[in-house]
Amino acid sequence: MALAFCLALTGLIAAPTAQAEVVVTPVGTWLPTPNGQVKIGSVTPDKTAYSVGDVVTVRFRMESNAAAPARTIVATSNTLTNAASCSWGGTFTAGSGGKYDCARTQGGVQYPQLTYTVTQADADAGRAIYDLTWTETAAGGTPVVTTIYGSIPVTTATPEPIEYLTVSLARTDSLGDPVRVGDTLTYAVTYTNVSAQSITAFPRTSNLDGMLPPNPPNCRWAGLAAGATNTCATASHTVTEADLTAGSFTGTVTFDATADRDGLTVLQAGLVASAAPVTVTDAPPPPREEGQYVTLASAGYAGFTCHRIPALTQANNGWILASWDGRPGGCGDSPNPNSIVQRISKDGGQTWGDPVVIAAGQTSPRMGYSDPSYVVDRETGKIFNFFVKSYDVGLWGSVEGTDPTARNIMHAAVIESADNGETWSEPRVITPSITNESNWYTRFASSGEGIQLRYGDYAGRLIQQYSIGITGQNGLRAVSVYSDDHGVTWHAGNPTETGMDENKTVELSDGRVMLNSRAPGTGARRITISEDGGVNYGPAYIDRALIDPANNASITRAYPNAAEGSPQAKMLLFSNAAAGSRSNGTVKLSYDDGQTWSVAKVFEPGSMSYSTLTPLAYGPGAQPGTYGLLFEGTSSTIRYMQVSLEWLGGLPVSVVSTAQTVNRGVNTVEFELTNVGAEDLTGLTLTPTPAVGWTAAPSAAFDLAAGASTTISLDVTVPDWADAGAATLPVTVATADGESQGMARLTVELLPLQNPAVSVPVTVVGDLPYQPGEDPSKMFDGNTSTMWHTPWQTTVQLPLNINLSVGETPLELAYLEVLPRQSGGNNGKITDYELYAGDSLDALVKIGEGTMSLDSSVKRIPLDTTARFVQLRVIKAFSDQAMQFVSIAELAVKVAVPDSVDTTAPVITAVADVSVETDAAVSVAIEATDDVSTALTFSAVGLPAGVSIDAATGAISGSVAAAGTHEVTVTVEDEAGNKATVEFTLTVTAPVVDPSPSPSPSVSPSPSVSPSPSVSPSPSVSPSPSVSPKPSVSPKPSVSPSVKPTVTPTKPADTFVPSAPYTKPGAYLLNDRRWVTTCEDYSQTERCRTEIWATVVKVENGQFVRKTGWAFNNLTYLPYMERAAWTGNPLGQAGEFTSGGRQWKTECDTAATGRGACRSYTMTTVYTATAKPAGGYSFSQSNEWVFNNIVMFK
Repeated sequence: MALAFCLALTGLIAAPTAQAEVVVTPVGTWLPTPNGQVKIGSVTPDKTAYSVGDVVTVRFRMESNAAAPARTIVATSNTLTNAASCSWGGTFTAGSGGKYDCARTQGGVQYPQLTYTVTQADADAGRAIYDLTWTETAAGGTPVVTTIYGSIPVTTATPEPIEYLTVSLARTDSLGDPVRVGDTLTYAVTYTNVSAQSITAFPRTSNLDGMLPPNPPNCRWAGLAAGATNTCATASHTVTEADLTAGSFTGTVTFDATADRDGLTVLQAGLVASAAPVTVTDAPPPPREEGQYVTLASAGYAGFTCHRIPALTQANNGWILASWDGRPGGCGDSPNPNSIVQRISKDGGQTWGDPVVIAAGQTSPRMGYSDPSYVVDRETGKIFNFFVKSYDVGLWGSVEGTDPTARNIMHAAVIESADNGETWSEPRVITPSITNESNWYTRFASSGEGIQLRYGDYAGRLIQQYSIGITGQNGLRAVSVYSDDHGVTWHAGNPTETGMDENKTVELSDGRVMLNSRAPGTGARRITISEDGGVNYGPAYIDRALIDPANNASITRAYPNAAEGSPQAKMLLFSNAAAGSRSNGTVKLSYDDGQTWSVAKVFEPGSMSYSTLTPLAYGPGAQPGTYGLLFEGTSSTIRYMQVSLEWLGGLPVSVVSTAQTVNRGVNTVEFELTNVGAEDLTGLTLTPTPAVGWTAAPSAAFDLAAGASTTISLDVTVPDWADAGAATLPVTVATADGESQGMARLTVELLPLQNPAVSVPVTVVGDLPYQPGEDPSKMFDGNTSTMWHTPWQTTVQLPLNINLSVGETPLELAYLEVLPRQSGGNNGKITDYELYAGDSLDALVKIGEGTMSLDSSVKRIPLDTTARFVQLRVIKAFSDQAMQFVSIAELAVKVAVPDSVDTTAPVITAVADVSVETDAAVSVAIEATDDVSTALTFSAVGLPAGVSIDAATGAISGSVAAAGTHEVTVTVEDEAGNKATVEFTLTVTAPVVDPSPSPSPSVSPSPSVSPSPSVSPSPSVSPSPSVSPKPSVSPKPSVSPSVKPTVTPTKPADTFVPSAPYTKPGAYLLNDRRWVTTCEDYSQTERCRTEIWATVVKVENGQFVRKTGWAFNNLTYLPYMERAAWTGNPLGQAGEFTSGGRQWKTECDTAATGRGACRSYTMTTVYTATAKPAGGYSFSQSNEWVFNNIVMFK
């Protein structure tokens, strides 16, 4: 039989006869059990008496004693809900260490609270009795049953009405008072749950659009937590003629507080909230100020539930055209039956015409148009509007194919207007003409605005950006769709690398095309450049200066009609949500073709999403330097404002810094500053904002005349724990009147013998809450695509301590490395933090604090202490939801590795004996290399009088007056004191006198020119190409051959014809591989370098990585020189040799070389990646002879 154990220490309450007599344990009092003790921790809300219908939350705690065995624990109750929240999943630990609170977070799961609802029977009895029973069973043992009872007083008096909810309503637009017919007023409702339980704020009636459920958007808020305040800003009203007749409009809404989402169980009814009335007039509106928006569409306007995805341009006649998605029945992307809605302003944006549907979707059979983008042909005046055409599938549901009638393909469509946007053609599907490959399965136009090129060979080309998906490949790629015949036909260029999304292009001042793309998972923008008018794009990079939450943005020329190469042509404008979430709408200005972004201004600090800028530079009222800005405001509204360079403000100074390399210690980083304004500037300072652990001081004050440039150098100290990799140094140039920003992109390189820091094993001390499948071990698995994440459905309490132990022995710690989540948004990324360290968790010392940027780059926080424990305290983390999260992809504690000791002597190239005549010039070059030292010191003994050696370069020069033989020893010493020597004989002879009385000297033939010497390559993963090692110096001539050819190379066309891919310059696709070959003159021949597009293995930051790109394949010396001309050069004769500290070997006239050729190989460390069956790769390395070059003889 089970052992029932029901005890009470104190507090026996006399119960009415309707309730069984039980022993009640007061709140907070321990109840002993055979295995430990239990107690009621709390009852909330805390009242002197409860009423029928009250819901109370009861919390319990269990603790084991030393004799407690390992056991299962199952909790039940006759009165409480969610009693299972007190059960323990799995086997509970033995001994006194076992303890837990009910309704805890276990295994990443938050268990629900235990609750009791007061009944009428409780009121009749004057109290409520609740119970909880634990059944504990050890393996093979008898169950131990413990029941604890609690009680709360219940009153029979009629309770006072409970207030659950307060509601207020206010306008959020900037139209002021009065307003006019056609104006869109926007509203925000704020509600606070003043009760002790979760409720639904349910709007019953309203004269506002975007307020009432069930259709989205609406202002129902289900699950409004006790004490929580939230705001809904989806409500709007477009002023009508009826409002004008009435003379005013008052927005109003009535709310109920309900227990359920559907509004069926009403807890409090009839809460009315009204905004202040607004006057409606028919008087002409005053001009809007720059930066003041007007709402062109909001929820319910023009018959559409939702309005999204803005596009904007200016026609040649000066009209401003704005279009967007009108979305019915919700706010879904395609394949929702969306339509393209347009409004036109004919007075510079002050007033706007009625909405017109220019491409109409339909519900049956379903068909829709989405994501508009304008392109204007400035030469013809014709305007194009590109968008998606969908039937039954959206972006990711589309399949391969181009049949315009196929309903399972997402299509590309375009319409055109010849009358400045007033009327439009029927949509034309261009899917077949812009789908280059059969495996392009989906595509969509990037909304906003395309461009027309103005400069160079591609002037006049129209370009609209698309994103495409390729079967079997993850993510999206960008493609430029272009027309060279004024829009009659459209063609697609070649796809960029992956990792793109909605993207825009802009023509730079030199005619190149810059592509600026949304870049999921990076927290910034991805950039790539085209040299051929948008057909092909080069390698992409992330511009960390453009913070972005994976959102559509806009980039445009500030002066689209500026002359090529002019300062105005270099000015770009960029707009986006410059934050980790879709908020903080910002316009940025670049003075240098987008290399840096100098000025920024916020146009919408609150919620906003897509935006698009267009220059107002056309038509009779053209305003150069002024721009239209159309953007998505709060709650699916479309808003327009005008901005200008004057509104943007800032300091007209561009700050440019070319890519620079820095090392640990003190470095000099240079910036070029140019005053692009019309006035002189005085009292400027350049102030750096170095990364944590770096130091840099501001410059001295300086002046800068209008149009002038100057170079400012800053001393930047890189910490001695810094590792190799990319870094940035933001700077601000400022006066009392304004400021401008810039940034240096730096590469930290470790010098020879410097070692990168290494990770030490760490363990997490204590429990961290986690989402199943995203537990704390993911921070240490070496996989950047996984992460630790707190529970999705539970708010984590901040601050949150992440405690790490490095072991039993304190270590000298260098820094903490934090890699934020790499995909899926920004939720949980740490923003504000504190850092602690010590030898005990009870005695930690604060050693740092700061803020982490929201991009996806690795964060390195200096520790610079000796300790056993490190604590990262998360103060704030990003969240775009009501709940709070924390996430980390990888976490590491790094220790510095002392520099290595240089014990290797320099390597000196052998020097041939030298013979000269008396008084003739002596010239001997001593060539030496060292794997570590950058500076070598040269000295010599045995040199005759008149001849000396340059200690820095090793050049021996001078002349000798007397004949003789001299044994010379040259010593080369590196910075560590390691020495090497080389010897040669210098023979000086007297000139031979011809005894003939009538000498008839003949001209000696010039010696044949040997191939020019150069340094051999260093070992690398993909061996870098090298020119040939230096041949030994022949006794005659005494002057070494010239590096450059001395005569035009002989190229007999009848004996050798270059061919692809090795001996003919060009780019090729052979055997499904991409090749590129370039050739240059070399001595009396040509040398061709061939590269191949390949995936290679490299070592970065101490780890193997696979990189795809152009890799060196080989060098080929063409057959324009006789074999004899290569005499003395080791590349032209068989054998092994050493050059530049590397081992080489050459084979000639073999099966591998063929007759009349020699192949050279160099000993190289080769890294290999082998695919694992379960995914991923294993890596290995070996030293092998690797083919480097071939010499072909004439």
